[in-house]
Amino acid sequence: LTVIKKDSSREAFNHDKIRNGIIKASHKRPILAEHIELMVSRIEQKARRSGKWEIKSDIIGRLVMKELMKVDKVAYLRYASVCKAFDDPQLFKKELAMLYD
Repeated sequence: LTVIKKDSSREAFNHDKIRNGIIKASHKRPILAEHIELMVSRIEQKARRSGKWEIKSDIIGRLVMKELMKVDKVAYLRYASVCKAFDDPQLFKKELAMLYD
């Protein structure tokens, strides 16, 4: 499985990168290592289940956000702020409001 990055470069799918992103977003949050491993496994399964040889990095980012949203909203917001590249506090506020609508 090859990941197409935002700059159109390509790299092999790396579950360690997914795990590290989730760990960073989950720093000091009550998320067990076992839950992180399950999330990484589900994300990889979904990415591979598409049946395609290539997947865009933003699709992987959305898969990660869906998993984090189920587990911890703070970790979700941390990850989303990087993945969606919030450059305005209003975007952060909008994302926060979406969580509670």
